[in-house]
Amino acid sequence: DCLAIGQSILPKLGREREAILSLALTLSKSSWRQVKICFDLAPRVSQQLNSAQAVRFLKLGEQLARVGVNDTSAYLRDGIQAFNRVPQISHEYILDLAETLSAV
Repeated sequence: DCLAIGQSILPKLGREREAILSLALTLSKSSWRQVKICFDLAPRVSQQLNSAQAVRFLKLGEQLARVGVNDTSAYLRDGIQAFNRVPQISHEYILDLAETLSAV
């Protein structure tokens, strides 16, 4: 299932392709179900955020997966919904804050 979804979405992605693959690799170590959900959500990430922001957002998700957060797909789903509710001009600032917090 993941391979079929990956084949259909990856060619459509831009700079965020590498970030989504890196996240998927990290998730695959614990849950293929999370990889499938991640691939399902990838187009929404690309639609909602510009390429640079999408890469940052996905890297934050990968950091969560690396420290043992079991439901990284909830971060992706809820994060995209939240970005959809705020003005696009705020996206950069929100990502700045999230990256600062993740470093703590």
